[in-house]
Amino acid sequence: MKATTNIDTLDHKILKKLAEIIDCVNDSVYIVDENRRIKLWNKSAELLTGFSKKQTINKKCCEHLLNHVDANGKELCRDGCPILKSINSGEPTRSNLFLHHKDGHRVHVDVEIFPLIDSNGKINGAIEVFRKATNHCTIDNKTDNTLIRDELTGTWTKKRLIKSLTSRIDQLRIFGWNFAILFIDVDKFKSINDTHGHVTGDKILVMIAKTLMSNLRAGDEIYRYGGEEFVIVLPDIKDQEHLFQISEKLRKLVESCFLETNGTLLNATISLGGIIATGNDSAESLISKADKLMYAAKKSGRNKSMIDNY
Repeated sequence: MKATTNIDTLDHKILKKLAEIIDCVNDSVYIVDENRRIKLWNKSAELLTGFSKKQTINKKCCEHLLNHVDANGKELCRDGCPILKSINSGEPTRSNLFLHHKDGHRVHVDVEIFPLIDSNGKINGAIEVFRKATNHCTIDNKTDNTLIRDELTGTWTKKRLIKSLTSRIDQLRIFGWNFAILFIDVDKFKSINDTHGHVTGDKILVMIAKTLMSNLRAGDEIYRYGGEEFVIVLPDIKDQEHLFQISEKLRKLVESCFLETNGTLLNATISLGGIIATGNDSAESLISKADKLMYAAKKSGRNKSMIDNY
């Protein structure tokens, strides 16, 4: 598919009608000119990204808007922009990316881009269609128990974690169903609170929690262990290399997040300790081992993953 039009020469009434049409589309859609400035932005894009039409029109997505990164945290606006690739090649492109939400966290999306080509064959921009990737961790919204759901971040709580780990260790002993955990701590979080206040600190925690939640696999579980600490339970981990790859993906995505407050861009990093469970573990011993690995990651410089026996 190649769209044929010139977005900058469209009559105002036609442009308004086009905007009304894309507002009826369930997928998120935006249209850019040849300079990658956003000309149309639909309602679904507002809902998925948190950015309104007013905040996006005539801006580039790299101007503190979507700022796409790949699974390795690479900033594609600087090198590898899929829209630019489609404009330069005149061909549609498809990508699996992570966009920046207005609240700071990263959202995993599937993206399709189609060049806009006029009747003379000139490329005048592109249309990007994007939707939330479906294979990710979810929290059951029907559960409303403050004893097992963290009020601030929406993750599960420590109380539920202990029950889950105890059950999984039993299943490991009986059926051989393996799993691993990651113990996560936000680096220099006290400094964030002291410098910017606890309200901003809470926003940073929510940003990190949502980034982790939206980029885990279906079946993974995330818990707020306390303060700025999180634990992730990961079933079906093949080996230490597999665990390291997941840990690094999450670390890099959090590193790429930023929160805009009072004209300042704030970001945070995390240190992670990971371990694959054995039948000899208890819930408490497994957490303790992962916690020690996390502190080893901090001592080695922070913003790192430390995996047992890797």
